[in-house]
Amino acid sequence: MRNEQCIETTNRYTPLTKVSEGAIPVIMRGGSHTIPVRRVQKRKPKITVIGDSFTRGMAGEIAHNLENNFEVIGHVKTGTGMKIITETAEQEISTSTKKDIVVIWGAANDIARNEANKALTHITDFVKLREHTNVLIISVPTRFDLIQTSCVNREVTSYNRKLHKRMKQFEHVRLIDSESQRKYYTQHGMHMNRTGKEIMACRIAEAIKDTLSKKESSAIPLHWKQDTDTGTATKGKGDMRPNMEESADDTEKNQSLQMERDNENCNSNSDTLKSTISANLTVDSDDTKATFPKRDKRYKKTKNEDFLWF
Repeated sequence: MRNEQCIETTNRYTPLTKVSEGAIPVIMRGGSHTIPVRRVQKRKPKITVIGDSFTRGMAGEIAHNLENNFEVIGHVKTGTGMKIITETAEQEISTSTKKDIVVIWGAANDIARNEANKALTHITDFVKLREHTNVLIISVPTRFDLIQTSCVNREVTSYNRKLHKRMKQFEHVRLIDSESQRKYYTQHGMHMNRTGKEIMACRIAEAIKDTLSKKESSAIPLHWKQDTDTGTATKGKGDMRPNMEESADDTEKNQSLQMERDNENCNSNSDTLKSTISANLTVDSDDTKATFPKRDKRYKKTKNEDFLWF
């Protein structure tokens, strides 16, 4: 009996049952091994807070209100004007998209130096060139370390009014009014206390959620005109075809009714005109003929009697 030789075979492919999740089998000349796969995590929306001393601690408060759904970064530029703030924002949001937001809070130092117009120019130029992302701008708060009638507070009011007027034309910009009650500021009256910052952080967080959840408004559909006689409305062109004959009959009836009304009005108007003319006629007793009342004729002056010829 012939001896049967068994040929040993090996599977160079790794069975799928032995492949762990997150690994890809790679075939090599000397065998096969697995390479771990890096899972791409979904990027969180980035919130960048940039401003002067008013923004100190605001990034943490905003992150607390937004929980872990956003990535919040803060940059505090104490004592700087709007020019430095906008330049820093340009560097930080160069890769931002419509899913990201930059929060700008500044111009208080510019107003104190009587440079409010320069601050308006810087923020306007910044917004014009940053349509690829969303911008939240905080208005300048009132300074309670000065009296309300001071020139600085008057300039603050004027700046906020001009800022609202200029930012209306930009759809990707939203303005948030700062807190104006004295109890939310520190004892010296310049900066906000902890309660004031918490309130402003809540306002900013709500504005961020509202801005990112805002959907594009769709076109408003126009419905077909309702039939006042039957009280029903046709919903489409297909519904209009079966009712073409009925609408034509209704149209003819309406036209005939309108013509009858016009004739009646003409007859009544003619009767009224005749009665008016007969009332205005005067009867001459001698000739017994109806004549119209004569209008007074004005005396014609000659050139010699006109004062302009003297």
